[in-house]
Amino acid sequence: MDTTRNQSDTRVTKSTRKGNITFMVELALLIAIELIMIMTPLGYLQVGLVQISFLAVPVAIGAVVLGPTAGVVLGLVFGISSLLQPSGMAMLGVIPVQSAVLAIVPRLFVGLVPGLVFMGLSKTKMPKPVSVSISCLLAPLTNSILYCAFMVIFVGDYMATINPAFEYMAQFGFWKCYGILLAGLMLNIVLEAFAGLIVASAVSNVLLHTVNKSR
Repeated sequence: MDTTRNQSDTRVTKSTRKGNITFMVELALLIAIELIMIMTPLGYLQVGLVQISFLAVPVAIGAVVLGPTAGVVLGLVFGISSLLQPSGMAMLGVIPVQSAVLAIVPRLFVGLVPGLVFMGLSKTKMPKPVSVSISCLLAPLTNSILYCAFMVIFVGDYMATINPAFEYMAQFGFWKCYGILLAGLMLNIVLEAFAGLIVASAVSNVLLHTVNKSR
């Protein structure tokens, strides 16, 4: 009896260890992909005056496939890397706290929200591919909406000093200003959401049916 129990415990320990190793390897790979996308043109697409970012895609994949904790870690990498970009460093020297909040906090939710939503939807009878698509779609939407809101709240005054358009918009108040910003970035939001829905969903579904079947 004791021998059988010990063998069972050993199998559980090995399975847990293997799961932890798989988690760390996949998380490390996604972090590497995120950094490569940030430091190269692979993470961006310029369409006229609009720059479309695909940086939420690895975050969405990590959140869905590995869970909200991995999503938050990837979101943190996303946020810190954004802060270290030239535009972020320029603001960091003038308004350091607000710049850090703007760059990092919304990106934490980019990983947290899809991870929690997928966990919740996984407990329902909804087909897994649909749950994956909904969760992946939320990553770029969360990024765009929260970033716009945080920009108005935390760096609106700074933006007004370097861009008269922001000062004019700020006169309308927070909600109207937020609405104008959102309308102006609608093309950006739609295209980033499309990328999250198609690319992140496809990769997540493949991983969930192969490496991460337990999810």
